[in-house]
Amino acid sequence: MSAPTDDLLERERELAQLDALVDEAVAGRGGLALIEGPAGIGKSRLLAALRERAADRMLVLGARCGELERDFSFGAVRQLFEPLLRADAGGCERPNLLVGAAAPAAGVLGGPAADDATAAAEGSFAVLHGLYWATLELAEERPLLLAFDDLQWSDRPSLRFLAYLARRLESTPVLVAMTVRSTDPGSDPNLLAEIAADPLCVPVRPGPLTDAAVAALVRARLGAPADARFCDACEEATGGNPLLLHQLLRALADDGVRPLAGEAATVREIGPRAVARSVLRRLTRLSPETLAVARAVAVLGDSASLAAVGRLAELEEPQVARAAGELARADILQADPPLGFVHPLVRDAVYRDLSTAERELAHGRAAAALAAAGAADQQVAAQLVHAPCRGDAATVALLRDAAREASRRGGPESAVTYLARALDEPPAAAERTPVLLELALAESEMSAPLSALHLREAYDGLSDPAARASACFALVQSLLFTGGASEGAELARRTAAELSGDQLEERRMLESMQLLAVSFGAADPDNLWARALAEPPPAGGELGTKLLLAAIAFVRSAAARPVAEVLPVLETALEGDVLLHSRNGMMWSAAMVALTLSESPRTRAFLEAARAETYRRGGVFATASVEIWEGAWLLGTGDLADAGDALREALRLQDPWGADARGTSWSRGLIGQHGLLSGHDAATVRAELGEPPADDDESDGAVHWRTAQARLLLREGDAAGALALAELMGRTSRHLDHPAWRPWQSLAASALARLGRREEALAAIDGELALAERIGAPALIGRTQRLRGELEGADGIERLRAAAELLAATPARLERAFALASLGGALRRAGHPGDAREPLRAALELAEACGAAPLVEQVRSDLYAAGARPRSAALAGAAALTAREGRVAELAAEGRTNREIAQTLFVTPKTVEVHLSSAYRKLDIRSRRELSGALASG
Repeated sequence: MSAPTDDLLERERELAQLDALVDEAVAGRGGLALIEGPAGIGKSRLLAALRERAADRMLVLGARCGELERDFSFGAVRQLFEPLLRADAGGCERPNLLVGAAAPAAGVLGGPAADDATAAAEGSFAVLHGLYWATLELAEERPLLLAFDDLQWSDRPSLRFLAYLARRLESTPVLVAMTVRSTDPGSDPNLLAEIAADPLCVPVRPGPLTDAAVAALVRARLGAPADARFCDACEEATGGNPLLLHQLLRALADDGVRPLAGEAATVREIGPRAVARSVLRRLTRLSPETLAVARAVAVLGDSASLAAVGRLAELEEPQVARAAGELARADILQADPPLGFVHPLVRDAVYRDLSTAERELAHGRAAAALAAAGAADQQVAAQLVHAPCRGDAATVALLRDAAREASRRGGPESAVTYLARALDEPPAAAERTPVLLELALAESEMSAPLSALHLREAYDGLSDPAARASACFALVQSLLFTGGASEGAELARRTAAELSGDQLEERRMLESMQLLAVSFGAADPDNLWARALAEPPPAGGELGTKLLLAAIAFVRSAAARPVAEVLPVLETALEGDVLLHSRNGMMWSAAMVALTLSESPRTRAFLEAARAETYRRGGVFATASVEIWEGAWLLGTGDLADAGDALREALRLQDPWGADARGTSWSRGLIGQHGLLSGHDAATVRAELGEPPADDDESDGAVHWRTAQARLLLREGDAAGALALAELMGRTSRHLDHPAWRPWQSLAASALARLGRREEALAAIDGELALAERIGAPALIGRTQRLRGELEGADGIERLRAAAELLAATPARLERAFALASLGGALRRAGHPGDAREPLRAALELAEACGAAPLVEQVRSDLYAAGARPRSAALAGAAALTAREGRVAELAAEGRTNREIAQTLFVTPKTVEVHLSSAYRKLDIRSRRELSGALASG
């Protein structure tokens, strides 16, 4: 690596940190470098040095974020990738960069629109995943450095991409380097904090220059010798900030000030405004045309074209080019293209020299100049955001067009900004409701509370019943997750009543939301829940009917109806993949839960298809829905590691979206149950569970939360507390009966048994067993039989044996491990230690394979008590594979590469590598060639 230059004085430590990160990335261990500090401390110069030092080892892509460009959707990301899409350094196009899993990013990066609808970028989450894969494709060619300067001013869609990428950098040859002004909250402080908190993120914090360095620079610029008191004044005035010192010394040199003790007062007078004074003084010495160009670039932002600058400054392009050269020689603009200031503080000095009114008018003229130059609507809209409001219909139309484009390209934040500005314009009275509705729908992708607020107003302004039905559907969805379930259900009921007889699909769409609102604690005045159980479901139909059928299937499964009454409804609901293509997370959730509770063999295939659809075209809400219910299914199969990842990802998506405590109680409750099975300590589980539901909360989410809390109390020995919670569950949420969804009787039975109330405990578990047998789901019956057998003690051995045998034919490996552990323990306590060892060893292998640490510890203890030494070897063979390991192994056996498998399953290549390595170990093989045989023999 090259030695530090003069403008990198005292930066050896920081450069060494950055060099080490480059070495790691080149070796395939990706990471993040966050260069942070106040303005002028030298962050940009360090980033530039990093780019120079990495250029011979990595493909280097860079973006410079600007304060006035934060409303341009994916603006920073476009700066990174678009030069590559035009042509690389050798002039070769990259036609394959935006295909396959990367296809959803094509629209963002200006690529050709895809003919295949499944590849169109219509959801923000799909776009993030597409950009991630585009990044991996580039890194496959050569280790990659992505450099973001002044990230605090990045547009929010680009920040979302960085946050998404950061969590997936491990084991990739990608280094992301960012500079962040620590004194500026930025476009989105939460996203910036999330990126900074990533475990791979290494902070690089350049400090102020020492007294010795300040003195050396003073002597270099103003001549030697320099008086110590003069140097101290320079250090005091600038705090050792390199840029401020540079500008101060330039101003002093321009004024002919010599570095003498008597001039210290002059230093103190100039110091606080050194940058502005130095820049503006230089500008006054240049021509009026040059000043106009500087102001035009300040208004238009970095990377403005010569044509746009010329239009705004009212100059010809050759004049702009000459002025740009003068400004570069004056150390105001960068010498190399694109047009841009040498530092944001220099740009601020030029921009703030204009009054507020002058700036607003200049932005209005800039928008006109960009439009005349044929710029994209989003570029024009980003200027209009700062321009005066004039009630201009053309401005409203352009902002709406830009918002639609931003939403289609996966940037809802920019769409919200444009539409909010359109409302301020304001639009004509007849246009206000459509603009409000567009704003609310854009907000639904990023903020449920804001979306609900504007959807209410838009709904009130609509007169067409079909349009009101569509708005109502979106509003109810937001209300369900923000504490408004009762309001949403009543609104859906009233709106459905307004529809005419031929608007059947719209009515069914709203009835589906009324049904699901009951699961969020809403009342059901029309008894739709009871009717869904008693009346024949509708046949065929379009989307509204499919939505209603999915809701009816959920209702029937939650109410413990036989599987034979649920699965035919589900089959009709899922016909033609209409639900999948709707990208509606609510109805995916209803279908997924019904499939899972019914133990349908179709569950895995539907989850995989829903995941693929989401990652191709879906948004945040749909993705959170897929993650939570895939996590719930994996929890049921005993794949604890992957279940935890999915459930935490769901909660991570729900929190910034604005779901309230009730809205997140499903995911928090399931995460708590995962923590108990995995062996997390009580404090961790309580932290994962978070805020408890109110005692009168009738939602399904409250049931999941209380289930986890009751199991935690049982683990801690508080049987009375667990019983009280189980009884509360029995008094509430009476619309639910499925023991896997509301296991209050088995929880009560466990608590009663510990309290010595055996007969009551047996009565309670018998109630749950009767429900399980009515449903007819094998894993559920096996689980409940196991619980009954445990309560029976020595008399329950044969019941436990039957439960273990029944569970062996299901995917519920962890439940089978519990059954085998209970069987072995009962045999040991009954005086048959030899007979106990085999089921206990099988239980140990299964529990270890699932990652159920508490069960492993329990079984080991029983094995020692039975006179056996527990083997350390884990379960082997195809039966040992988790659900995701099995799917990865299947695809690998078909001949897919790791990257192809990752694209198929929408996971990272590292995840595939980990799962495949684990599969090889469990199958006792060493290559892909052996996979087919090993899987078949299993």
